[in-house]
Amino acid sequence: MLLFDTFDYWFEVYFLQGEKKLLIVEGLSASYGPVKALRGVTMSVDRSKITAVLGANGAGKTTLLRTLSGLVKAIDGSASIDGLHFENKNPEDIARMGISHVPEGRGVVQEMTVDENLRLGAIWKKDFDIKSKLNWVYELFPPLLPRSAKAAFTLSGGERQMLAVGRALMSEPKALLLDEPSLGLAPLVTAGIMSLLRKLCDDQGLAVLLVEQNARSALSVADEAVVLSLGEVVVSDKASAIKEDAALRHHYLGF
Repeated sequence: MLLFDTFDYWFEVYFLQGEKKLLIVEGLSASYGPVKALRGVTMSVDRSKITAVLGANGAGKTTLLRTLSGLVKAIDGSASIDGLHFENKNPEDIARMGISHVPEGRGVVQEMTVDENLRLGAIWKKDFDIKSKLNWVYELFPPLLPRSAKAAFTLSGGERQMLAVGRALMSEPKALLLDEPSLGLAPLVTAGIMSLLRKLCDDQGLAVLLVEQNARSALSVADEAVVLSLGEVVVSDKASAIKEDAALRHHYLGF
């Protein structure tokens, strides 16, 4: 390899590819008391891409998202977004850095209206055109608009999931952490949410870290995939490659 060829190669590896990497996790470990739930997890999420996190129950998927959003403290390793480290910062600071977390269970404030829940997602933003952002979210999720003045507890499961995702998008995040968005939803509703995630990545440059028990659904929309087992990364590859590897799917994903 000639000198200039060598320079071009390393320039591409360290600079051009580096520019795509928005969220970088290196050697991340976390525990619940004496139980080590994450063991040196290393992975990344590119801009405009969806990375699925797959694995059996207890593999560490939810713990990974909770650690990245500051709800669980890391005991080792690092995490950065746009080159800024945020491991062990508090959840409010992490949100301000551009990371929104939609936890499992469609966590919305039941007694508040749809509109109030959405506004809550941008409560810390200053000099922010909240009306314009509300209109945008209602365009993304048309079923929410006629329910805007209704309490969140009156919504269906699918509508609550739309509200939870919509509220997370109100802060204009760079990265969206989604935990089991398809849980308990009809296949058609799930397909709609997955399609929307794909559109947001393509149109807005959003990076999505998607935790899913439904591996088929996740792999159908993801660009990359990481498989966890007992808190460790056992496979990291293109989603299409994992989808086509029958032995791997049977061993780790159950289909």
